[in-house]
Amino acid sequence: MTPLVLLHGFTQSACSFRELIAELSPEVVFAPALLGHDGTARRHGVETFDDEVDRIAELMRPLAAPAHLVGYSLGGRVARGIAARHPDLLARVSLVSAHPGLVDDGERRTRRAADARWRELLEGEGIAAFVERWEALPLFASQSEELRAAQRRARLEHDPRGLALSLEVLGLGVMPRYEVSDVPVTLVVGEHDDKFRTLAGDTAVVIEGAGHNPVLEQPRRLAQALGGGEDR
Repeated sequence: MTPLVLLHGFTQSACSFRELIAELSPEVVFAPALLGHDGTARRHGVETFDDEVDRIAELMRPLAAPAHLVGYSLGGRVARGIAARHPDLLARVSLVSAHPGLVDDGERRTRRAADARWRELLEGEGIAAFVERWEALPLFASQSEELRAAQRRARLEHDPRGLALSLEVLGLGVMPRYEVSDVPVTLVVGEHDDKFRTLAGDTAVVIEGAGHNPVLEQPRRLAQALGGGEDR
């Protein structure tokens, strides 16, 4: 029995995986809240990206067997860190719409500056103003209005200070460039997510009909790609 561990994306939660879990029907599933996504701004002793990777890894240690770790977007970046730093915990890793990390120092500085502006918006104007601008990003353009409305409701439940903390500690501009060699890795991208299809390359599994978020846009097809679900 291989436990399934699910790591959500930025502004999301374990609830984002509800339909995917129903398709996969795992015997054991664990979906922890990432830093800043538990309804608070508590740090849990986390100061760096590596700290959060290690914190989630410690939460996984009680599992009875090496896990199949699935991370979406931000969760995929944390999952990559776990695969690099704690391969003993894993049977395999599936990274869904997950950036491998920036190498160029200039790009990292630019991203840190952009995330700082998002933090200022969260801390200065609050969650509603942030969500209005965040959901307008081209990254989410392929999603239906119904799905966008559901995500809007979920995002508005977050503590803006928590999301600001997540951007500070887990932003792409501060993410280490993790090298994974001891765990099988599958890259998964949505058909209409041009940016991440380019990043992932030709070896990625492409989810038909999905954009950046196959977890919510095509949970059944994603389940099939992850090794479960029925082709109905």
